[in-house]
Amino acid sequence: MADICITTTVTEFAPADEVVVATIDVRQMTGESFMGPTIVGLYRESGNPDPDLWIEQEGRRVQLPVSCLPALVKQLRRAEKIARETSNG
Repeated sequence: MADICITTTVTEFAPADEVVVATIDVRQMTGESFMGPTIVGLYRESGNPDPDLWIEQEGRRVQLPVSCLPALVKQLRRAEKIARETSNG
């Protein structure tokens, strides 16, 4: 079975100027996309001690408070580890 070659392009924006802070576009070497770009952003509200982050893909948005980010990152890393262990078995 041939290895699948994947390219990932990340475009970063300055969060002080933009609500969108990054887009992530994942493509195969053929240029074909798995899905539309993932867009990462934030809502900046004056005086809000826990601003909201959002992740959007193909028009669907998930919003969560910044305080939830450590738990989200932890679970993403856990899922990555499980996926790598599963693919090596």
